[in-house]
Amino acid sequence: MNTAIFTLPLHTNYGGLLQAYALQEALKEIMPGQSVCVIDRKKEWPHIPAWKWPLCLAKRSIKKVLGIQDVIFVERQMQREWPVISRNTERFVRTYINRWEITSFAELNRDEIDCFVVGSDQIWRPMYVWKREVETAYLSFAENWKVKRIAYATSFGTNKWEYTDKQTEECGKLLQKFDAVSVRESSGVELCEKYLKRSDVFHALDPTMLLETSRYEALFDKAETLASEGSLLVYILDQTAEKIGIVHSVSQNLKLSPFYVGVKTESLKAPPEQRIFPSVESWLRGFHDAKFVVTDSFHGCIFSILFKKPFIVYGNEKRGMARFDSLLGLFGLKSRLVMGDVKEEQIRKIMDEQIDYDRVHDILNREREKSMDFLKKTLLE
Repeated sequence: MNTAIFTLPLHTNYGGLLQAYALQEALKEIMPGQSVCVIDRKKEWPHIPAWKWPLCLAKRSIKKVLGIQDVIFVERQMQREWPVISRNTERFVRTYINRWEITSFAELNRDEIDCFVVGSDQIWRPMYVWKREVETAYLSFAENWKVKRIAYATSFGTNKWEYTDKQTEECGKLLQKFDAVSVRESSGVELCEKYLKRSDVFHALDPTMLLETSRYEALFDKAETLASEGSLLVYILDQTAEKIGIVHSVSQNLKLSPFYVGVKTESLKAPPEQRIFPSVESWLRGFHDAKFVVTDSFHGCIFSILFKKPFIVYGNEKRGMARFDSLLGLFGLKSRLVMGDVKEEQIRKIMDEQIDYDRVHDILNREREKSMDFLKKTLLE
């Protein structure tokens, strides 16, 4: 059987890359010898019609003079510098992910696909889907195809309904065609039932948790990745004074040396050499080496749990809180979550609280078995 994974584009997001890799590997384990690929849209750059350029150029020039905008021809700069800043993450994709790159869904051959697996990540959140056409994540382009359709650990990212009435109606019809549906957050089960009229929805683990930790260790071992230069891992997507304050507090109290995984800056003002994303393997090695983790990332939480590290996570409202609530609630770790103006006493309490990782991984193993059983039953029946 030829199985195609439909997920968000494979760019430079470590969690996004690793969830695609993990789901691919889990499917290959269930169906040895079968073809499994990940559909990926080729990166498209913002395009401004020729007739809009004079007005756009004038506005940007004024903003540059006023110090509001630094780059006038930002689209050209982004396209020119992309191969540089993405070279490490792109190498991981080329090495470990069987990618089927397309520019249009019309390029997909219905005769070459027997099964679609939609997931994971926030593939069902309109703001993250290409051109906000969330219907494509329900396989609207293959509506009349005779194929198996599975949703695995798909995510709305939030417990609030963000679809228009038209999207709700269309996606609800498309979801009825799915052979099996699972979502990543517990709140997603309720959203599917209330708005999309699908009541047989399973709550599944994020794909990254389907693989044993040793599988990730093998990746950075194979790459001969150097040891991390510190003991306090910091993975912050949206830097704020509050988060930096937490890093400083943990570092001072536990006598740990901070080291940052991820890109140093995404500012277009910086030279591209300073915006190169480190390798996926070095990102993974960071969790292995860390004695403590400070993050505002959902997958930062996941890999802290997989590698059995004490951690503090700063809730990321804009990127979606339902993910954190569901994950941490499942493992009884909600006390590790902080938001807003965090007090020193709260940080100290979290640092002093030991995580019973024997208990946590007992839960993980049970949930991993349930999630794999869901996939096996659906794929092999």
